[in-house]
Formats: sequence, structure tokens, C-alpha cells
Amino acid sequence: MNKPNGNLLSEINNNQYHPSGRIPLLVKIVEQLEGQDRSDLLEALDNPMYSAASIARALNLRGYNIKPAAINTYRRGEMVHVPKV
Repeated sequence: MNKPNGNLLSEINNNQYHPSGRIPLLVKIVEQLEGQDRSDLLEALDNPMYSAASIARALNLRGYNIKPAAINTYRRGEMVHVPKV
């Protein structure tokens, strides 16, 4: 096995994912919601009993055009963490 030059931490830093700077739609939605709606959404996101499709449908009924894939991306930890405020 080839051992690269340099230390492991610098290699990890060089391979770090750098977001495009765009704010994910789910984060925008959470920031726009207030009070009980916001807390309900955060609870649903963290509870696997609620399907991504049902969360997306409920948000779509409120005028947010989001797909279940965005919710699954968040749940897999591939999205910027939604702050729990």
C-alpha cells in the first residue's frame, strides 16, 4: 500500500466536503417556521416513525416545494444540521 506524504489530518482536511454556499431548502423552511410549527417539524425530522414522504406532503400543503429526498438527505446526516432553536 502506498503511504502518501504528509500527515493524516492534513489529508482529511484536503478531502473535506465544502458546501457550495447555498442554504438547503429544509434549513430555509425551518428558519421560516415559528413556534409550535417549527418544533413539530424538528420533532418529525428526528423521529423515524414519520416518513419523509408524509413530512414532504405536509410541507407541500403549506406551500413549501420540498421532496422526500431532501428530508432523507438530512436524516442521513448529509446536510447542514438544522439548528434546534
